[in-house]
Amino acid sequence: MNPPAVKFAPCVDYSAEAVASALATVVDFTQYIRPGMRVLIKPNLLTDAEPEKAVTTHPEVIRAVIRGVKAAGGVVVVGDSPSSAVMLPQVWEKTGAERVCREEGVELVSLEGEGARIVERDGFTFTLSGILSQVDGVINVCKVKTHVLTALTCGVKNLYGLVPGYQKGILHKEVPTPWRFGRLLKAIADEVKPILTIADGIVAMEGDGPSSGSPMPLGILAVSEDPFALDVALCDFLRIPSKNVPYLESYAATRPELPPWMKALQPSQFKLPAAAKVRPKPKWARRLVRRLTLSPLRWVWRWVSSFLWVRPMFDEKLCVQCGRCVKACPVHILVGRQECLPYLNPPSKCIGCCCCHELCPVKAVHMRQSPLLRLAKAFKGVS
Repeated sequence: MNPPAVKFAPCVDYSAEAVASALATVVDFTQYIRPGMRVLIKPNLLTDAEPEKAVTTHPEVIRAVIRGVKAAGGVVVVGDSPSSAVMLPQVWEKTGAERVCREEGVELVSLEGEGARIVERDGFTFTLSGILSQVDGVINVCKVKTHVLTALTCGVKNLYGLVPGYQKGILHKEVPTPWRFGRLLKAIADEVKPILTIADGIVAMEGDGPSSGSPMPLGILAVSEDPFALDVALCDFLRIPSKNVPYLESYAATRPELPPWMKALQPSQFKLPAAAKVRPKPKWARRLVRRLTLSPLRWVWRWVSSFLWVRPMFDEKLCVQCGRCVKACPVHILVGRQECLPYLNPPSKCIGCCCCHELCPVKAVHMRQSPLLRLAKAFKGVS
């Protein structure tokens, strides 16, 4: 079976000319866009961060996609649901999305204001923005970044932004483990089926992504009809074991080949968050855990699991007591007071979803592993 096509183009800077030229070498929009077709361009606009911080899709990549769709005769709508919906004007302005949409004469919408529909798929129930019923297709324009919960956030994870508003936090509460959350992400991506996925890897993010990492120049754009194939190809390029990425664990298609010229651009080391280096448990171990949780001996598993956790730690020197992390906590156990560091009350109720980490504007939140978990990883040689 032929692998899903993933195309890469070199691009060393964010000038409008360079981005448009690189994109034109890997995608012909007339193959995907019919005249009059209404298309949602869905970038990664996680939070109110400037483009140079590599937290969000660069506005010049958004501009190049807008122009490509319009040139093919499509009607463009740009939209996303940032982690903090109450900060939309600030997010639109700082990320450059509002400026680009204004200059290109296209509509920029809040996905929270477009209604929602309930979807049941693969054992999950979730909501998706009503904008999907108003467009003929989605072009997924993601950012290449690490993620403290899923190791990688790119094509598949970016579609989570189609879940409107605080429903994202509720889902984090309902599916707190990385591997079950990965299956939810897969269900969402399978439901949305974007026309194209375009990855902004000109400058990526490494380390404690998706918002507290460091910019890492990669010098590439990547395009595929299949967001899973694109993410797997990027894992190979970045030397990230795809089995460590929850939503790629069951990826069974043939792996796409990387073009020879990419070998020269391949980073010698791409830093992953420590919390994202946990390998999935083998199937026999998962079956054993399921049986323990349902058996009269479930108290044994509860006792053991109480010593295996990943929780936020707050840096006193960096924290500005803005309260964003407190508002983002889906289980409402983060407490924040004036002139006082946020704290967990009680810590045992923390689900390790990393929402507080995602939204911190000053990189004051670090995901800390329990001593027993660190010891177990050191013993396995995966730290």
